[in-house]
Amino acid sequence: MIIDSRVCFIHIPRTGGRYVRKLLSNNFVTKYQDALRQVKNEPLIHSHWHYPLYLIRKKEMKDNSKFFTVIRDPFEKIMSQLKIEFQRNKNLFNLLKDKYFFFDYVEEQRNSLSFHNNWYRPQIDFVSKDTFVWHFSLGFENEFFSWLEKNFKLKIENKEKQDYEKFSEIDDPLTISSDLTAIKKNTYLYYEKDYLLSKSVLDKLKEEGQ
Repeated sequence: MIIDSRVCFIHIPRTGGRYVRKLLSNNFVTKYQDALRQVKNEPLIHSHWHYPLYLIRKKEMKDNSKFFTVIRDPFEKIMSQLKIEFQRNKNLFNLLKDKYFFFDYVEEQRNSLSFHNNWYRPQIDFVSKDTFVWHFSLGFENEFFSWLEKNFKLKIENKEKQDYEKFSEIDDPLTISSDLTAIKKNTYLYYEKDYLLSKSVLDKLKEEGQ
């Protein structure tokens, strides 16, 4: 999504992107709001483009344009992604406790030319050295508004809680009573770079007072 022709929001799946997109479109002039429209001959949903694909937007933006995204702890992110699969396959939860099954499952999802294609791509693939990064765990209220204004001069006027389109399969709360230790361990093994990125970004933002 391009905001005011000078800032581009990169939507990593399952990191609060639909909420952020609604917040931005309710406060600024934006382009490419339709998250589900696919680009011709491009299997990836264009709002989920990873680096460097999204740099194509630079030609539509003003000089000194900036890009930002939101990342999330990889375990929280994948549990959010797996809501649909857990509902369709009741045994999947136990299967994912096995490291080799977990790795094979993620690889299969990543290789699929479906909506899930970039859901399972490591978050670090969306981030360049010039990408500004916010952390999902810090929320999308006053601290986020201050961060947007400080880094991009985007002042949020409509601060009401945003009403965005939700889908029950992926947005309803997921309750699991079983032990999550094995799946968390497998997640951090597969997405080790994402784990390190998540930790470093969160530490940096907290140091900055966010």
